[in-house]
Amino acid sequence: MVTAIAGPLVWGALSGMEVSLAALLVTAALVSHTDGREWTAALLLGLAALARPEAVLLVALVWMARPITRRRTAIFVMVPAACLGPWVLFNLVTAGTPLPATASAKIEGGLIGFLSGTRESATTFLVRPWQFEVEWLRWLWSVNVLLPLVIPVGLWLLWRRWGRAVAFPAAVLLLHPIAMALLAPYRGPGFQEGRYSIHLLPLAIAVAVAGLGGLARWPRLGAAGAAVLLLAAVAAAPPAADRYAWAVQNIDAMQVQVGRWVAARGGGSHGTGHARDRPVPPRRRGRRAPVSRADLPRIPDHLPGLVPRAFGDVGSLHADPPDPARPQHGGRGGRDGGV
Repeated sequence: MVTAIAGPLVWGALSGMEVSLAALLVTAALVSHTDGREWTAALLLGLAALARPEAVLLVALVWMARPITRRRTAIFVMVPAACLGPWVLFNLVTAGTPLPATASAKIEGGLIGFLSGTRESATTFLVRPWQFEVEWLRWLWSVNVLLPLVIPVGLWLLWRRWGRAVAFPAAVLLLHPIAMALLAPYRGPGFQEGRYSIHLLPLAIAVAVAGLGGLARWPRLGAAGAAVLLLAAVAAAPPAADRYAWAVQNIDAMQVQVGRWVAARGGGSHGTGHARDRPVPPRRRGRRAPVSRADLPRIPDHLPGLVPRAFGDVGSLHADPPDPARPQHGGRGGRDGGV
C-alpha cells in the first residue's frame, strides 16, 4: 500500500517515462533472487538496466549475495551482457559512444567522464559522493519522512536475519548515490523528482517495513509505526502531484512548442524536421565533429535560455519575430527527456 501511493511512482507512471517499468523490473529481479531463480534474476536485471542504466549496480550486488562460483559468474555476466549488447552496439553506430548521445552529453565527470575526456578537480571528485548522499536522504525524506530514519534499522535487521543473501542487494540503498557520483555524475539522486532513483523506491519501502518489523515485540508500537508510515506516504502525495503538474505545464508550454517549431521550420532539404532528414556531422578520429551554427535550424528569440546555454548569443542567429500572443516563459528551467 505504501509503495502504491508513493508520489514519485504514482505521478511518474503518468509521465510515460521509464520509471515505473524500471521499478517493476528491479522488484521482480529481487523477488526472483530471494527465490533462488538466478537465471530469471539476471535476465530481469539486464532488462532493468536497459530501462534505467543505474540499475546495473544491482547486477554486481546480487552476484556477490551468494557464493561466487563459475556458474553464477557466467550467469550474471553473460545474461545481462546479452541484454545490453544490442543497446551498446546501437549507441556505437548512431552516437559513436557506448552510451546514448543524451547520456554522453550530460556526464559531468566520474570514471566514465574521465574515460570520455572530461576532466574535473580532485576536490569535486571527492566531495560529490557526500553531496549525492545528502541529496539522496533529502529525496527519501520528501517521499516519506520515515524512510531515511527506518532504512538503516531495516538494513541491520536484514543482515542479522538473512545475511548477505538479502543484505547485499539491499545495500544498493547506501551505494546508489556513491556510484552515481563516482561513475557517471550528471545531477544528484533527487533530480527530476528522483527519476534516476525511483527504480529503488519499492526496495527502500520494503527495507523500511523490515525495520519496523523490529518492533514486533511490541505489537501496538509496531502497528503505530506502520500507520505513521502509511500516513506519511499519503501526506507526501499531494506535493508530489503539484510538482508533477508544474513539470507537465513546463514541458507543454516550452519544450513541446520547441519541438513543433523545429519540426515545422528545421526540416533541412526535405522540410520534415526529422533528425533522419538532416545530414550527420562528420567524424574525426573517431569523435563527433562539433555542430556549427550553420547546422542549426532558425531559432526564434522568444525561447529563453535554450540557445544561449548551448550555442551562445541568440542575437547572431537569424530568427523569426516572437509571437505576442504566445506567453513568455522564464524563471525555472525546463526538464529534458533524455537518459
